[in-house]
Amino acid sequence: MAGGSSPPPGSDRYGNFSCLPSPLSKKTPPLPWTSQETVSLIQTYREKWYSLNRGPLKANQWEEVAVAVAARCGFDELSKTSTQCRHKIEKLRKRYRSERIKPYPNSWEFFELMDHMERGPSPIAACPVAMVMHPNSNLYDSSDRYEDENDDGYGDSGFEQNNLNCSDNNGANDPSDGEGGDWDSKLAGEIRGFAEEFMRLEKKKIEMIMETEKWRMEMEKRKTDMILETQMKIANSFSRIFEQQNKSIPIAVSDGESDELAGRIKARVRRKRTRPANRGQNRFSRRVVHLILKWWHVPLILLAAGLLILEASRIGGRSGPRIRRDSDPKKQAGTVGRKPPENLDRLDQVTRVRGGVRERCLKLLPPEELGQLDFPTGNAHVESIKRVVYVSADVNDHHLEGGNLTQIQQFSESTRFNLFTGGQSLEQRDESFKVNETAIVNCGFYSEAGGFKISEEDKQYMQSCKAVVSTCTFGGGDNLYQPIGLSESSLKKVCYVAFWDEITLAAQQAEGHTVGGDHYIGKWRVILVKNLPFTDQRLNGKIPKMLPHRLFPNARFSIWVDSKSQFRRDPMGVFEALLWRSNSVLAISEHGARSSVYDEAKAVVRKNKATPEEVEVQLTQYRHDGLPEDKRFNGKKALAEASIIVREHNPTTNVFMCLWFNEVVRFTSRDQLSFPYVLWRRLKMMKNGINMFPVCTRKDLVNSIGHVRKAKPLLTS
Repeated sequence: MAGGSSPPPGSDRYGNFSCLPSPLSKKTPPLPWTSQETVSLIQTYREKWYSLNRGPLKANQWEEVAVAVAARCGFDELSKTSTQCRHKIEKLRKRYRSERIKPYPNSWEFFELMDHMERGPSPIAACPVAMVMHPNSNLYDSSDRYEDENDDGYGDSGFEQNNLNCSDNNGANDPSDGEGGDWDSKLAGEIRGFAEEFMRLEKKKIEMIMETEKWRMEMEKRKTDMILETQMKIANSFSRIFEQQNKSIPIAVSDGESDELAGRIKARVRRKRTRPANRGQNRFSRRVVHLILKWWHVPLILLAAGLLILEASRIGGRSGPRIRRDSDPKKQAGTVGRKPPENLDRLDQVTRVRGGVRERCLKLLPPEELGQLDFPTGNAHVESIKRVVYVSADVNDHHLEGGNLTQIQQFSESTRFNLFTGGQSLEQRDESFKVNETAIVNCGFYSEAGGFKISEEDKQYMQSCKAVVSTCTFGGGDNLYQPIGLSESSLKKVCYVAFWDEITLAAQQAEGHTVGGDHYIGKWRVILVKNLPFTDQRLNGKIPKMLPHRLFPNARFSIWVDSKSQFRRDPMGVFEALLWRSNSVLAISEHGARSSVYDEAKAVVRKNKATPEEVEVQLTQYRHDGLPEDKRFNGKKALAEASIIVREHNPTTNVFMCLWFNEVVRFTSRDQLSFPYVLWRRLKMMKNGINMFPVCTRKDLVNSIGHVRKAKPLLTS
């Protein structure tokens, strides 16, 4: 090479050509490791590994190894990345483990370095480690070894790589003269020794197999002899018994008649012995004994199999669910489902022990008095709220900041507020909790374009209801269970309304359950709702649950029943027992497991009912507003289980339910978290008007069935 001229393309600074990728390859493959780089990597990794007491290296420590390898090789830049160094060490260790177990002398050029690294530093008097470069080491190189040692962890790139002969700078792969024949003879000798050892082991293995088989046959012979000997002894015993039974009885005779009688007796005995019936009986007995001794295990096996089958049938009968089959078509039509649940249509009373006396949890009037009940006239409560104004897009009021539809649509992109709820700010939220004679509050139905569309025919029916028992199923999640335990007079005074969406209607029609031409299924009037405002079906279900006063404007009383339950009491009796008798306006069940909203928040996160971020935002706001951690309200639990809500429709309860709905929309859909907060903010107004009844009363009101299937989410375009 001329002085001062640059090395040709593809060569290093010494003029040695390196492996070049094919011009057809779309991605340049990584350069293979040279012997110098491999030796430097082993030495550098050994020093770093020993400094960490043979512990694993972290990412930054692998970076230091890569820098040290480049420095030892005299490169100005990194020739290999930390990932390539880590993968190279793994490949070297794998090769070292395979080379270490070979019986013949090792020919791998890095074996002594790897052995020195894995076994630890040699004693002081030991000779220094030297790398032996075998002249014909490439004799055992194959494409598999090349790929194994030079794989840097990139995997298959999808392009064909060039298989070029690449040599390193120290010429370790150059063959030397005169040593190839010696190495071949050594290899042949090792192969011959290995073959002889293998044949010796195989011969010993065959001898062991033959010895084992011989021992097994001897044991089988002993076993057979023992069985035959035992059978023979038993047969002989039975034969002796039969012979003793067949012997004649001796008879005393005189001397004169001895010869004649003896002859007669002998003849009689001989005739008895030669009777064919006795010989046949003996043969039959022996045959029976022989069969019993030969096949005695068969009856035991059959008996054991019969016992197993009997026990399996008993276990299977206990494990299967007991389903009550009712031939009554009215009861079969009581549920929109294939198999009625086990506790469906139960009317048993739930009781509890109080003060040593067992009493009913729900104390209803006798049936004759229930039939004469009617709604009370007038209002016995002094209302602090005289008038309620529901915020809507059509109301032009100074309280409605950002009331136009464009701002609401932009606001709904980051929150769940939309044209149905309206965009309530935090200032408006605080203002709505203040007690005034005229309450201005967001309460859904903000705009005509907000959704929750109901036909005019259904609206007219809902306006005619004076009292209502309502439920809903959106997304096809639950079946519809017919109410039981009601009187004929209550059926005439109270409406039973079930809100369905199109998904639920299609799911029930697919199962063969269709709504009649009068819009009824049993006692339920099915109201079909279109254009639901929320993608979350749980949030859509809060509308009929919390806003019945908006859906039934002329109703005075309402009972909400979750779709997972079957209502089983007379509604007029429930109004009298939970509202009128205690002079309450709202009745709701206590929570069965917890008392504090903060404990409930932990349970919601633990059960994956809401994300930790959503719950934390809600609790942070409640702590900022000063919500205490009180677990009691008027001597009862402050946390409610809202599967049953019994209420009177008046301005106070209407505002309370609107505020509760707004909290559910603003934060999580778990209404148990927001109920104590709204109750705390409206404590002065609702302190003496809420009946928090115990859990056993809730169990007496409904048969809890549980959710049948998961509700399908609302698909939006």
